[in-house]
Amino acid sequence: MLDLAVKDPWIRDYQDAPSPPPTAPATGVVVGSVPSQPTPTQSSVPPGRSRLPPPDFSLSASTLPLADFDLSLTLTDRNAVDESEVHYSINYGDWILYDGSPLSIPPGAVVKSQTIPIDSDSFYVSSSDFSSAKTWLS
Repeated sequence: MLDLAVKDPWIRDYQDAPSPPPTAPATGVVVGSVPSQPTPTQSSVPPGRSRLPPPDFSLSASTLPLADFDLSLTLTDRNAVDESEVHYSINYGDWILYDGSPLSIPPGAVVKSQTIPIDSDSFYVSSSDFSSAKTWLS
């Protein structure tokens, strides 16, 4: 129990108090079965399929003078022709199919990209985490 301080220089005086008795009997907690195999993560890829590498950026992330913006950025698919499509997102917006034309990048923009397989039976989508995101600052 806490009261305003009377005996101490602290803000409150503290005194232990017993816990109130339970108002209802304790109920059991049902626990489901534990899976025998761990939940797969994005980085685990079952045999027979491989993860596509993400696209390459034409510019490295960096700090540049404001006069250099808007930047012209291109993305390059490292996979075989007709194996995947490149998609990108600017400032966490919608994913857009990349048509090969240069992107206009304003200062402070975050660009993420990934490759999407055309044949999903053979490949998994490339990663799209922060390691595949680049930022350019002024």
